[in-house]
Amino acid sequence: MIRRLALSGVLLTLSATIVDGQTVGVRPVSELRAQSVSDSALLNVVVNGRLMKEQNLAREARLFVRVVEVAGESGSAKTEGTDEVVSWIYVAVSDYGEVVEQRAYRLGPVYDPKVERLVAENRTPVVYLAYGARGNRRRARLAVDLKGITISATPP
Repeated sequence: MIRRLALSGVLLTLSATIVDGQTVGVRPVSELRAQSVSDSALLNVVVNGRLMKEQNLAREARLFVRVVEVAGESGSAKTEGTDEVVSWIYVAVSDYGEVVEQRAYRLGPVYDPKVERLVAENRTPVVYLAYGARGNRRRARLAVDLKGITISATPP
């Protein structure tokens, strides 16, 4: 009877550890460990980043694109008498498959950025970004892939 209970305990432990074949990332809470992140650029994006847009373009372009805004320091817009900021835009792109290729690009500084659209055009992800002060807005077309970003102006 004791052997049967011990075996049942082992099986329960195994079934709790292996769920649908998953063996990594299912440790008991007592075994979880936290590590400090020291990469300052990564830390800035994780702590201060705001997701602007993300799109799974697997069918259209076989890529996933995420656009994140990170605001600069207070007063970085250098608008007299205000604490307004400029932002940096991070565009991340990755493909799909066994060995995933990923890239991230940083643009800026830009004032008051807005992602108007994120679409696929001719199997290429394209971000339409507007930025600038009211009455002086600029619009950019960002064609994104794993080799880089092609930036062009778009009509207002």
